[in-house]
Amino acid sequence: MGKINKLLLGRGTAHIYIQLVVPAISGFVFWIILSHTVSSSVIGTLSTIIALTEILSYIAGIGTHDSIQRFLGRTLTEQKISDSRMFVAAYISIITLGIIISSSLILFGGSLFEFTENYTTIKFILILLVVSSTIRTLLYSIVISSLRTDVLTIVTIVSTFVKVVLSLILVLFGADAVGLSISYIF
Repeated sequence: MGKINKLLLGRGTAHIYIQLVVPAISGFVFWIILSHTVSSSVIGTLSTIIALTEILSYIAGIGTHDSIQRFLGRTLTEQKISDSRMFVAAYISIITLGIIISSSLILFGGSLFEFTENYTTIKFILILLVVSSTIRTLLYSIVISSLRTDVLTIVTIVSTFVKVVLSLILVLFGADAVGLSISYIF
């Protein structure tokens, strides 16, 4: 491994570290601020929505996150662009099926996903969150495979800042868990 490759590896690692730490720290600060500004029922509902989103996004992703990084990384390194396109198209098809399955669970899950208020709105937001989270994971994997981690750092910092500011603005205007869930999409 040459000097340039070690330098690129170090930079890439630093970028990935930053893009993982910034949301964690801002999320902690965000929950502290929320705990002092909204009711416990809003926090509980929002926590449930986020937890369900994470679970259903994992189901929708059907394991594509790890496999696309491995296979797409190899095809990009070997400069086999046609194979790379084929992998991306296949993964889009797979996650589309996963999104349909997860959305069906949300729509027809019965009492498993029942909320006491805004039931229909929360179902719709859950579907939006699952779709956006699954697509975000796919795009993240593609960028990691292309070794353009500097882009991820910038996008993560900007999106985290926008999410926190939007959430705080919504809280100041009296948004409940539904409004805060919308800010989570960003």
